Amino acid sequence: MGNGMVRHKDTNVKAILSFPTPRTRKKLALILEMCGNYRRFCSNFSSIAAPLTDLTSFTIPYLWTQRCNQSFHHLKAFLVPKPVDYSPDYTMPFHLQIDVSGV
Repeated sequence: MGNGMVRHKDTNVKAILSFPTPRTRKKLALILEMCGNYRRFCSNFSSIAAPLTDLTSFTIPYLWTQRCNQSFHHLKAFLVPKPVDYSPDYTMPFHLQIDVSGV
Protein backbone atom coordinates (compact mmCIF):
# COMPACT_ATOMS: atom_id res chain seq x y z
CA MET A 1 0.00 0.00 0.00
CA GLY A 2 2.64 2.53 0.98
CA ASN A 3 2.38 6.27 1.48
CA GLY A 4 0.50 5.77 4.77
CA MET A 5 -2.80 5.54 2.89
CA VAL A 6 -5.68 3.32 3.95
CA ARG A 7 -7.23 1.79 0.86
CA HIS A 8 -9.85 -0.71 -0.15
CA LYS A 9 -8.77 -4.26 -0.90
CA ASP A 10 -9.44 -4.62 -4.65
CA THR A 11 -10.75 -8.19 -4.50
CA ASN A 12 -13.25 -7.28 -1.77
CA VAL A 13 -14.42 -4.20 -3.64
CA LYS A 14 -14.91 -6.20 -6.84
CA ALA A 15 -16.98 -8.75 -4.90
CA ILE A 16 -19.18 -6.01 -3.43
CA LEU A 17 -19.61 -4.16 -6.73
CA SER A 18 -20.61 -7.36 -8.53
CA PHE A 19 -22.97 -8.49 -5.74
CA PRO A 20 -26.49 -8.92 -7.14
CA THR A 21 -29.57 -7.43 -5.54
CA PRO A 22 -30.15 -9.56 -2.43
CA ARG A 23 -33.33 -11.64 -2.63
CA THR A 24 -33.15 -13.07 0.90
CA ARG A 25 -32.37 -11.78 4.39
CA LYS A 26 -29.31 -14.02 4.50
CA LYS A 27 -27.87 -12.46 1.31
CA LEU A 28 -28.80 -8.99 2.58
CA ALA A 29 -26.97 -9.61 5.86
CA LEU A 30 -23.94 -10.79 3.89
CA ILE A 31 -23.73 -7.66 1.73
CA LEU A 32 -24.29 -5.41 4.75
CA GLU A 33 -21.42 -7.13 6.53
CA MET A 34 -19.19 -6.80 3.48
CA CYS A 35 -20.01 -3.09 3.10
CA GLY A 36 -19.76 -2.57 6.86
CA ASN A 37 -16.09 -3.47 6.71
CA TYR A 38 -15.60 -0.26 4.71
CA ARG A 39 -17.93 2.00 6.69
CA ARG A 40 -15.05 4.37 7.48
CA PHE A 41 -15.04 5.36 3.80
CA CYS A 42 -18.77 6.11 3.86
CA SER A 43 -19.93 9.12 5.84
CA ASN A 44 -23.37 8.54 7.37
CA PHE A 45 -23.14 4.81 6.68
CA SER A 46 -25.87 3.96 9.21
CA SER A 47 -28.32 6.47 7.74
CA ILE A 48 -27.69 5.33 4.19
CA ALA A 49 -27.93 1.64 5.10
CA ALA A 50 -31.04 2.11 7.31
CA PRO A 51 -33.58 0.86 4.73
CA LEU A 52 -31.47 -2.28 4.31
CA THR A 53 -30.83 -2.90 7.98
CA ASP A 54 -34.57 -2.51 8.62
CA LEU A 55 -35.18 -5.38 6.19
CA THR A 56 -32.99 -7.73 8.24
CA SER A 57 -35.67 -7.78 10.96
CA PHE A 58 -37.93 -10.83 10.92
CA THR A 59 -40.77 -8.71 12.30
CA ILE A 60 -41.36 -7.00 8.95
CA PRO A 61 -41.91 -8.59 5.55
CA TYR A 62 -38.95 -8.74 3.18
CA LEU A 63 -40.07 -6.28 0.51
CA TRP A 64 -37.38 -4.73 -1.71
CA THR A 65 -38.47 -1.14 -2.38
CA GLN A 66 -37.07 1.66 -4.50
CA ARG A 67 -35.65 3.16 -1.29
CA CYS A 68 -33.83 -0.12 -0.58
CA ASN A 69 -32.49 -0.19 -4.12
CA GLN A 70 -31.18 3.39 -3.83
CA SER A 71 -29.54 2.57 -0.50
CA PHE A 72 -27.95 -0.58 -1.95
CA HIS A 73 -26.45 1.28 -4.92
CA HIS A 74 -25.43 4.26 -2.79
CA LEU A 75 -23.37 2.00 -0.52
CA LYS A 76 -21.71 0.38 -3.53
CA ALA A 77 -20.91 3.81 -5.01
CA PHE A 78 -18.82 4.71 -1.95
CA LEU A 79 -16.42 1.91 -2.82
CA VAL A 80 -15.72 3.05 -6.38
CA PRO A 81 -12.26 4.60 -6.33
CA LYS A 82 -12.42 8.32 -6.95
CA PRO A 83 -9.44 10.26 -8.29
CA VAL A 84 -8.00 12.61 -5.73
CA ASP A 85 -5.87 15.62 -6.60
CA TYR A 86 -3.54 16.43 -3.73
CA SER A 87 -1.74 19.26 -5.48
CA PRO A 88 -2.10 22.53 -3.57
CA ASP A 89 -4.26 25.33 -4.93
CA TYR A 90 -2.27 28.48 -4.23
CA THR A 91 -5.12 30.72 -5.41
CA MET A 92 -7.09 29.79 -2.28
CA PRO A 93 -6.28 31.23 1.16
CA PHE A 94 -4.67 28.78 3.57
CA HIS A 95 -3.48 28.68 7.16
CA LEU A 96 0.04 27.52 7.99
CA GLN A 97 0.54 26.03 11.43
CA ILE A 98 4.08 25.29 12.60
CA ASP A 99 5.30 23.47 15.69
CA VAL A 100 8.48 25.23 16.83
CA SER A 101 8.81 23.49 20.19
CA GLY A 102 11.95 21.65 19.11
CA VAL A 103 10.79 18.50 20.91
